[in-house]
Amino acid sequence: MARSMTSANPVARPGDLKSIVTLLLFTCLTVLCTGCAGGGTRSVSMDTWRQGVESYVNDVGKGDPAVLGETTYKGRPAFAQLGNPIAAEGTDAVGVLLGNKAVMGRPAFIYLVGLVDKEKVEQIHMAVCQVIASQGQKAQFKWLVGKDDKDATQRYMDYRKGLFNQRFPGRQDMPPAYTSFPGEGDVFDVAVTPQQVTATHQGSGAVWRVGTGGK
Repeated sequence: MARSMTSANPVARPGDLKSIVTLLLFTCLTVLCTGCAGGGTRSVSMDTWRQGVESYVNDVGKGDPAVLGETTYKGRPAFAQLGNPIAAEGTDAVGVLLGNKAVMGRPAFIYLVGLVDKEKVEQIHMAVCQVIASQGQKAQFKWLVGKDDKDATQRYMDYRKGLFNQRFPGRQDMPPAYTSFPGEGDVFDVAVTPQQVTATHQGSGAVWRVGTGGK
């Protein structure tokens, strides 16, 4: 099924002209900046996802990081970068926004980012984004990105598979609702210490983390 190529959809409420104009503007920016005109596949990775976040803040938010709190994907706060209008033929990077908390004394947007290849999760990373705004200039960014923790991701996917088997006993082919990211009903708890930021999936107990470099 074909999908919109918009990387992140600002919430457009009925009668909210500003939100609608923002949505249309960023749709145009996405097509121009990613070279996906004509429905072609484009490469999506953690690096391009980060670049997308930075461009979105500077181009759509005019340097104001608050715009990140207004983007959604499948009804939840997130920033998504889609590699193909047909999900089964491309790679997506979906960053679920887990919270806006202080990390090392500076406000930060905390994401859990899933790289989804042909509707199946391949990697999940913690990503902490701190935006340094500058009057009249483009915002600067400091990133903390966690490693691909294969054990945590496998534990999470085993939980999703268990849900599927429980709900559909005897069925073999798991649909994207159970293989993609995020899953419906996923709840993540976030903890911040001077040493690290962690995200724990309530259902499976899987934990992803990224170090802050603090002592």
